[in-house]
Amino acid sequence: WLKPFRSNAEWTRNSPRLLIRPSARSASDCFKMGRVIQPDVVTPASKQQCLVEELAAPVPSRNTQSKRFVHDIMQRIVDADEATLGTLLREAYTPDAEFRGSHPFNEVTGPDAIAETYWGPLREAFPDLERRDDLVIGGTYEGNEIIGCLGHLVGTFSHSWLGLRPTGKTMYLRYGEFHKMAADGSGRIAQSTVILDVLDAVQQMGFDPIGSTQGAAGRWNGPITTDGVLTYNTDPAEGASTIDYIMQMHAALQGFKGVTAQDLLSDENPQKVFWHRKMMWYGPAGIGTCRGITGFVQHHQMPFRMGFPQRLYGNQLRDAGFGGGHYVRIGDGHFAGTGGWPSVVGTHGGDGWLGLKATGKQVQMRVMDFYALHEGLIRENWVPMDVCHILLQLGIDVLALARAHFDTAPSQCAAA
Repeated sequence: WLKPFRSNAEWTRNSPRLLIRPSARSASDCFKMGRVIQPDVVTPASKQQCLVEELAAPVPSRNTQSKRFVHDIMQRIVDADEATLGTLLREAYTPDAEFRGSHPFNEVTGPDAIAETYWGPLREAFPDLERRDDLVIGGTYEGNEIIGCLGHLVGTFSHSWLGLRPTGKTMYLRYGEFHKMAADGSGRIAQSTVILDVLDAVQQMGFDPIGSTQGAAGRWNGPITTDGVLTYNTDPAEGASTIDYIMQMHAALQGFKGVTAQDLLSDENPQKVFWHRKMMWYGPAGIGTCRGITGFVQHHQMPFRMGFPQRLYGNQLRDAGFGGGHYVRIGDGHFAGTGGWPSVVGTHGGDGWLGLKATGKQVQMRVMDFYALHEGLIRENWVPMDVCHILLQLGIDVLALARAHFDTAPSQCAAA
């Protein structure tokens, strides 16, 4: 009776009543499907342990529907040709939707402007572009329904992009996104905040304008649990607990004033109790990826605190007239996401961050954080940050430097 279905995925799509999940170890493994499970009923000839679901899938929640919509429409936008891109963007966005992108995309309004500024040039430069989501999470903050995505755009750099000539090589463009859904019930997106790591892209092209990466450079991993695309109902209580835990960590992080490695690695630092001993902190280009609390302190936290000794967060930003602070705080299962536009305002008063000398300039920082809890602690933290925008405020124009470099360097692509 299993023969008509060539794969487990096809079985899931075609059966209204039953679901076979090989290799699942327990009923709890299947709770992520948002369904009632009766374990260990069927053992097929393959000898794999299976779970049989006897009830039809529940109606997806509104947030689950939004997660599915965003996950699907973004894939379709990436796959679109020039003739259908505009139509798909109008399907995805309200007519007056806001787009807030990392530099140089910045802020535009409406589907046509989003196409002209962001997706159109990307699609032209990378004709074989594809999208790989590692995380799709959702939740509600301050009355707004928000969907978060993290992953990589992958493609061959075949035509000019951002004024930079093509290399003909495969590139991984990492992104973090938060999409605020329209309040009118249309199911469309009213605002997208998108941080594409442009500095990392420039480094992949073969030019490093700052020449200093404290941690490890390279592509980010997805979650160790390999379950980050949550296009199903999750337990609301678990999501609420996850974001509460993250905000406790934020309070501890901001409340501790230590700067030196000795301070930050001491037992007096309350943040240490929140992190897994095998934690991964995935930082943007220029900072890099850090392993463990010691790597986090040495490669990111200490240089950052020394470089920006005066920092404003959250309500402090609003009180100071910057109008920033968090626009998103969501928990979904054992994942969470936060972000601000800006998240932090700091005065560049010390040497060392990204190898730079202090400028005394005040800068705004566009930052996102995605988190994964594992074994009761924060195991992974992905941090999309608009480093090009920060550097621009410090007087360093990454794209201008890259254009000047590549204009005088030999072409890497015969098609250029």
